[in-house]
Formats: sequence, C-alpha cells, structure tokens
Amino acid sequence: MNNTFTYFDAHTHKKYTDSDVEFVRNAFHHLPILQLNNIPYHFSIGIHPWDVLQNNEASIDRIKISATHPRCLAIGECGLDYYIKTDRDIQKNIFIEHIKIAEQLSKPMIIHCVRAYHDLPSILNNTKVPIILHQYTGNSIITESLLKIPTIYFSFGKQLFSQNFNSESFHLIPINRILFETDNSSKHIEDVYEKAALLFDLDFEKLILQLRANFRTIFPNQ
Repeated sequence: MNNTFTYFDAHTHKKYTDSDVEFVRNAFHHLPILQLNNIPYHFSIGIHPWDVLQNNEASIDRIKISATHPRCLAIGECGLDYYIKTDRDIQKNIFIEHIKIAEQLSKPMIIHCVRAYHDLPSILNNTKVPIILHQYTGNSIITESLLKIPTIYFSFGKQLFSQNFNSESFHLIPINRILFETDNSSKHIEDVYEKAALLFDLDFEKLILQLRANFRTIFPNQ
C-alpha cells in the first residue's frame, strides 16, 4: 500500500502510474487467480449486473477463490440494474451471493445501482461490511433512507461535471461518508476532487485529508 498517497480513486477502470494516487481498479470476474498474481495494484472482483446470465454458478465459484487474493480490496462491482431486461430476481440472487462472499472475507463492496435504489435498504440493512455506492445518483428521499445504514458510503465522479447534476443529495451526506471516483471517465481523480471542492465550497486540503481518513475507515488493514 502506498501510505503517502494524496488522492483515492474508489472505483476506476484504468491504471494509474502516479505515486500520489491510491486506487481500486475493477477487474473482470473471469480472470483466474494465477493471472491476478501479475496485477501490481489493488483491484475489485465481482459480476456486473449486465453479466449475471453468463454462467452464474461457475462465475460465483471463481469469485470465491479470486476474492481471497491479497490485492483484492473489495467485492464488486456488483448490484442491481433495472434499466436492463435481465430478470430482477436473478439479479438479486447474484447480488446476495456477493454479499455473502464479502462478509465471509470481511471485504467492502462496490455496488452498481441503476433505477433500483428503493430495493437497497431491505437487502443491505444488516450488511456488516462497508458498502460503496459507486456513481451515486439517488434523490434526497432515498439518500435519507440509505444514510440510516451506517456502513454505506456514497461515491461521486463524472456526474459532478454534468449540467444536470442535482446537488441536493450531496449536501445531505456527511463528508466522512463521501468518496470520489473516475469509473470509465478519462478524467484524473484530482479533477474530481477539484470539482467537488469548487461546487460545494470545500477547503481543498481538508477535503484531501478527510477522504484519506475515509479510506482508512473502509480499508483499516491497508
């Protein structure tokens, strides 16, 4: 672990070479554990909701093994996507399997959620591990509901740069439960930090320190 990092990218699909960035890169769930040995950075392992129909049982069995890798920091991205046509019960069942793996290994989860926030409280209410809602876009009502679950963190990235971004939910969330990410954006994580500081009138240095503290809370063994 890079103990001198400045920025933390909670969910990304790219590799950083910057010494001041700590990041969790999303790895494809089909990679065997021997191939994961060649990855020199931290990553997450999980079945994206778009992929849940691709040999689910074998994929879950592989994740149970691959997720034990010491550089696997989190389970995901996994979750629910009600925009796609995949049966919702199938999605929920696979999601629950990910929760079981995360709790067994005591590893945080990175969750993809589209048009399904209303189903999260009942599924996650008793989850013990930290939960990162990546690219969070929930409205104020669902945000207030999710804030009641103390293990949930809310990650923001490219939506901060959208003209349609609704900041109401952001202002409801305590800064110690916020994270930043780049996902599949070409932006650098520093750009996201700077945008957040500008949008919400946050002291940049204090923001850096707080996000680093959030990382330590979610990943206490790193």
